[in-house]
Amino acid sequence: MVVKEVRELLRDRKVLIGIIFVPMIMFAVMGFAVNISMQTVVESARQMTVGVLDQDDDYYSHMLAGFLASVNITVVKVDASNVDQALEDVKGSNVTALIFIPSGFSNNITSGQTGYVETYSFFRGAGMAESASASVINAVLEAFKKSLIPPGLLELVGVSQKSVVKGRVVNVNPSVLFSIMMSQYIGMPL
Repeated sequence: MVVKEVRELLRDRKVLIGIIFVPMIMFAVMGFAVNISMQTVVESARQMTVGVLDQDDDYYSHMLAGFLASVNITVVKVDASNVDQALEDVKGSNVTALIFIPSGFSNNITSGQTGYVETYSFFRGAGMAESASASVINAVLEAFKKSLIPPGLLELVGVSQKSVVKGRVVNVNPSVLFSIMMSQYIGMPL
């Protein structure tokens, strides 16, 4: 009975096209689009430029800037008196994130206290590249924490992550913001 139904379906060219050829073409086009998208994300991560506002200007802040450069991130030193001015200075540039190192960062680490840095990830569009740059910055800062010797210093570097959307600082982790945006894109067709 089932064999008979399958034979009848295969004889009808309209069904054959709808069942076999259309999905094959759709999967090929979707695979090509995803491949192009991922290549764009990887390329933007390779050419990442990060602004650094270093108000500490001491050993560990120099070490952090050198660490960023050692992993092929272009570091642009931002000369500003505060974070708001630094964000305004880099707004029109190709800087994908700003890392703010407050004064006392190195001194805190040296004295056994937590030295905090703040990251500001720019969301200029709604693409995956913005999320990738925020993830790369976070991964590099985690690697920097692990590179400090002795290993006990791992807890001595804290990172506060914020997002910049349409020129406004939002106290939201960039990965959370990206997840919300992606859930909206997925839910939109419904």
